[in-house]
Amino acid sequence: AGVARQTLDLFIPLPPETKPEDLDPWPGGLRQVATVALPIARAILQKAVQGGDKVDERVLSADDGAVQLYCAGETPRDDAMLLLLPGAETFDALAELDEAVGPRNLILLNPQFSTPADLGLFKRNAASTKRFFGEATSLRDKFATTYCAQELSCRSE
Repeated sequence: AGVARQTLDLFIPLPPETKPEDLDPWPGGLRQVATVALPIARAILQKAVQGGDKVDERVLSADDGAVQLYCAGETPRDDAMLLLLPGAETFDALAELDEAVGPRNLILLNPQFSTPADLGLFKRNAASTKRFFGEATSLRDKFATTYCAQELSCRSE
């Protein structure tokens, strides 16, 4: 048995129309990022699930690009769920899925929050948030980062 709760932090390739002088390579925000990331998420989930070939999708938030992907395996134990770009707006769905999938794999791809404080004033102290995080102080404590490939930019003066 592997790690059932995982976080993947991936560098999403920039759109081909991006130019070096562009101040914001993603003018469409997370919705635009999701259009590029969704095929990557599908491929990851299919490869992660033994016998997985068909991926079902449900948009959790069109504005934030958050999508829930499900892939059935050879047995129910092999099933897995992946959430693309989960954030504060879709946190309640994540908390429900975390309980519903039980011991099966639940993968977060490029989550948009890391601590309860990131969820906003009203959600950070909600009962569902406390139940989800439990003793964990950050998302990384509950969903281990099992793969990270990000582009970083450092500046010096």
